[in-house]
Amino acid sequence: MSGVCCFFSACCILNLTKYDRGEKFRLYRNLPTLREYVMIDSQRIRAEVFRKSDSSFWVLASEANSIEGSITLESIGLTLSMRALYADTEDLLD
Repeated sequence: MSGVCCFFSACCILNLTKYDRGEKFRLYRNLPTLREYVMIDSQRIRAEVFRKSDSSFWVLASEANSIEGSITLESIGLTLSMRALYADTEDLLD
């Protein structure tokens, strides 16, 4: 599967969240090989993984809202801890 996009990550900035969840996500969902779409909030500890099911429906498959949490990317066999993901991030909002 060389050269095939199976997941995409978007770092969400407060003012762009509606776009990332709406129009951008709609555009990416049309990619036939895309299996996962990851949204990572740049201002709060929050990440979501949307996964395409076998019946081609997109579902929220993994999410984390605290530093102790983690998200799982099945398409590449990876679990990311929020602590590692936000390790060098400054000025997070509560």
